[in-house]
Amino acid sequence: MNLPSQRIPLLTSLATLLLVAGFPFAAAGQTAALDPSGSQRIDSSAVAQTVDRFYAALVDGDSTAVAHLLAPDAIILEGGARETRTEYLGHHFHSDHAFLSAVERKTSTREIRLEGKTAWVTSTGRMHGTYDGQSYNLSTAGLLVLRRKDGNWRIQAIHWSSRSRQ
Repeated sequence: MNLPSQRIPLLTSLATLLLVAGFPFAAAGQTAALDPSGSQRIDSSAVAQTVDRFYAALVDGDSTAVAHLLAPDAIILEGGARETRTEYLGHHFHSDHAFLSAVERKTSTREIRLEGKTAWVTSTGRMHGTYDGQSYNLSTAGLLVLRRKDGNWRIQAIHWSSRSRQ
């Protein structure tokens, strides 16, 4: 995310950012139409668990878990830039971890939509606190796109954004 004259790490989450203190995430606003077999409910739950594990690993600084949950060809869009999985893990992951572990995070909404082997997770929330001597009060929004392959959900794309609430 870019702020005037300074780039701060941002995960707004979704969960973009959107981590609720005290995992797992609340299932705020989750939606998924149920088919007669109930498989949409199961998939929605599996998607939510994947997202929750991803954000927990990000806050914990667990790059191995983050790498496992990101598809090999995942893209991350943040602050007007595009990073591959490898670029993200080697660069921005570290600053996102430091920032997220220093501020308070609250998810306001989270919605999961499914279509076949693809899921879209949107979220909004807030982050506030002090990082690197600077005070932050941010509104956040995020989109994660996941794909199911071999029975496992992996994050294919992330787009995070934020803006100052001050």
